[in-house]
Amino acid sequence: TKINEKLVSPLYFYFLCCNIPFGFYSSKTALPSMTQTDLYEVKFAKPSKEEQEKNITFIKTETTKIEKTITTIEKEIALVEEYKTALIAEAVTGKIDVRKWSEL
Repeated sequence: TKINEKLVSPLYFYFLCCNIPFGFYSSKTALPSMTQTDLYEVKFAKPSKEEQEKNITFIKTETTKIEKTITTIEKEIALVEEYKTALIAEAVTGKIDVRKWSEL
């Protein structure tokens, strides 16, 4: 696809393309694909370049927040797994009395 960069930001177009419902447009063959003709049928909104840039900035900002949240949660999960492993090891070696917990 050729993009007129005076009218459309390539990154904005990329984000739009990431949201094409390919299943709707793909050919129903053994190897599903989307033809150029199918792509020409997809309608895109083309806001001003300024609005495109605002959208790009918003997407990048929100994506960064999401990625940071995922990283934080992954670290927390790893710590809980570590704690679980240590707790099991202490229970197995008798360092903690598991019988107390079973009465709760």
